Amino acid sequence: MPRAPAVARVLELVTATARAHEMFLPRQTVLVAVSGGPDSVCLLHSLYNLRRLLRIHLEVFHLDHGLRPDSGKDAEYVRRLTRRLKVPVVRSPS
Repeated sequence: MPRAPAVARVLELVTATARAHEMFLPRQTVLVAVSGGPDSVCLLHSLYNLRRLLRIHLEVFHLDHGLRPDSGKDAEYVRRLTRRLKVPVVRSPS
């Protein structure tokens, strides 16, 4: 199934930026900080879709600071998302 034009454009921009700034080395593990908000989730999805092209391995880090009463929902969302994508999660120190 073809990607939506907006999604394709985001992936093009992420690829161009990563290459222009030589952000990743082949076979490098990239730690993606994911809060559960739209920006970091978009970044995770982008890198996930580009992982083979960029030749990188992904891991996710989520730290629940507990600043909002419902912050646990973000943490659970990130856990579900990483399980679905089969991306390892690096646990924060307790």
